[in-house]
Amino acid sequence: MICPKCNTGTLIEGNATLPATIKEVAVFVFMNAYSCDSCDYKTVHGSQMAEYMRRAADEYRKGEGLLTSGQIRAARDGIGMNQEKFAEYLGVGIASVKRWELGQVQDRAMDNLLRLRTDIATAEANYRHLLERRNRINQAYSSGRGTWKRDSVAAPSVTSTDYRVA
Repeated sequence: MICPKCNTGTLIEGNATLPATIKEVAVFVFMNAYSCDSCDYKTVHGSQMAEYMRRAADEYRKGEGLLTSGQIRAARDGIGMNQEKFAEYLGVGIASVKRWELGQVQDRAMDNLLRLRTDIATAEANYRHLLERRNRINQAYSSGRGTWKRDSVAAPSVTSTDYRVA
């Protein structure tokens, strides 16, 4: 097959590192591809495009500290749910779960939700953090060291107005 870039070289199948851009971030994917023996052109066969995009998205996720598509699938399998039950468990549509597992990058909030709902260590750490925060607020209030002031931290048993301990 003649190279479409230089029109003189031949595309040879083999493993190659291919560039990609995900959310304006450059990443590199190593996979089976076609490389020109004359210029630096590299491409994948159309049938491999979905795999290329999934791998590129996973490289981006790794760089951003997000769960990869394989990690999301493993987390779902680890709690014994199919995609439909998992979507229901998370409170999202089944299409979202399918997209994440096929390579669409989830946002940070969804990544946090996935971790909280599937990873015991993450859920326990979050629970400890919430308890510590609530205890600090309760101690400050009960010791008389503070008064409730309007702010972004909710006082115990107050639900409609935000207050914080001064």
